[in-house]
Amino acid sequence: MISIQGDVPLNAGGSFWTFRCLLPVIVMVFCWTVSGTAQAGERQCDPQWHTARLTHYESYPVPGSAECVDYNGCAWAGQFYGLEGKRSESWVAWHNIVAVHMKDWPLLGMKVLRLRQGARTIDVRVLDACSDADCDGCCTANLGGDGYLIDIEKYTMQRFGAGDGLVDFQVCR
Repeated sequence: MISIQGDVPLNAGGSFWTFRCLLPVIVMVFCWTVSGTAQAGERQCDPQWHTARLTHYESYPVPGSAECVDYNGCAWAGQFYGLEGKRSESWVAWHNIVAVHMKDWPLLGMKVLRLRQGARTIDVRVLDACSDADCDGCCTANLGGDGYLIDIEKYTMQRFGAGDGLVDFQVCR
């Protein structure tokens, strides 16, 4: 038996008190894991780096903008290929989100990737897919590097500090 202040015996195998004390830690770890907002370096990643063309998009484009009209963004505002339903703009702003070419969804969809460009790194979650049907072949036209496309969402791009060029990535657990 463990005793706290000599008057509350606790079973060493666990108790309500132990659960109550650990609950905030459990919730914090769960939210951190689900959010995809972990800082680069806190996850275990495969050692191999791949190279992709980095482009960017807006999940909530301005009506009439190129993102809305040319890339069909307004039709898909707040929606992601890997998630059911629609997410709010504040939810999108809180998460590190990228899309990959539809051909790479079976390999990379819903996974965490570590992006690296120069001295910048960020861990992101692949929640969306770029479909050529939405933009007259733009996804395939934008493939680069090792034949991959990373299309980074606007808010994630702001945190990363880049939205174009080539980017290296690792697949993480």
